[in-house]
Amino acid sequence: MDEKLYSKILNKIKVRERSEKEILEFLEKSGVSSNDSAFVIDRLKNSKLLDNNRFAESKIRSRIYNQHWGIEKIRYELIEFGVPKDLIEEKLLEVDPSVWVLNCEKIISKNKLNKENQMEIFKLKKKLFQMGYPNQTIKQAFRNQEIKEEIEVDLE
Repeated sequence: MDEKLYSKILNKIKVRERSEKEILEFLEKSGVSSNDSAFVIDRLKNSKLLDNNRFAESKIRSRIYNQHWGIEKIRYELIEFGVPKDLIEEKLLEVDPSVWVLNCEKIISKNKLNKENQMEIFKLKKKLFQMGYPNQTIKQAFRNQEIKEEIEVDLE
């Protein structure tokens, strides 16, 4: 394995946590053989620089508290990053369920919503759904904000 290439890989992953899939894709694009890729992955894991567990925790925290994404969008993104589904579910279960409702409520509060305008309510519900919040979470957040829906729309 070329030390120059290994240094380049280390510089790339030091910026933020990376998934194993990201590193493998980077190595493939760089023309690294599969044997050398396996060696690099093992070396990174052994030196604790590559850890899907830590990557998933970091991504979940970032998406919840910085982007205010819902559970479904986070789940989908982690799948795209190649994180094993059982690890995704384990890490998402560690999140206090009230966090999802509270984030939903924050988004509702930030929007200058006319509580009487059912079209505005529907548009905001649709936005929350697209951000990855399940229908039940959205409904709970609206109830907590004392916003009544005259038209029940199931977004799922």
